[in-house]
Amino acid sequence: MVNLSEEPHIHHVSVYPDDRGSFAVPWVPTTWGIRQPEQMNVSHSTQGVVRGMHWQVHPRAIAKYVYCMNGRIFDQVVDLRKDRRTFGKVWTFELDQSEALYVPAHFAHGFQCVTEEATVVYLQSGGYSPEHERAINAKGYLWPTEIKEQSEKDKQAPSLGDITDGELF
Repeated sequence: MVNLSEEPHIHHVSVYPDDRGSFAVPWVPTTWGIRQPEQMNVSHSTQGVVRGMHWQVHPRAIAKYVYCMNGRIFDQVVDLRKDRRTFGKVWTFELDQSEALYVPAHFAHGFQCVTEEATVVYLQSGGYSPEHERAINAKGYLWPTEIKEQSEKDKQAPSLGDITDGELF
């Protein structure tokens, strides 16, 4: 059995459509890795936009619970635990309203919007800390479509091979 706090994993969300729209419960604190979120983020992207690949180092490492509430995204998670056989392993997921993704604290995370638009909500186990944030250049990974847009900070990020051990886990 996989320890839910050690690897990324999908949570299937029940969506209940009706004449008014739909209803879903994507996160239940007693079931998944983040019991007391400290921060909630919402991002809205257009097709081809890549956000990430980000993480925070100790002592401000954070886990994320990612839910795509509108549209669809292609999500990638990279294992940054240098003492594990899975170091550098990439997990990929396509998320829409029917699934949510748990990303442990020791993983880089990024996603690309694959529909015309997507709105992503993610809960974090801790708050954002700019001095602890790190990034890997997303261009080193395969995306379903050409990267149309990303932040300047993400464009300047190093490859995984150029990250120092002190920035890993």
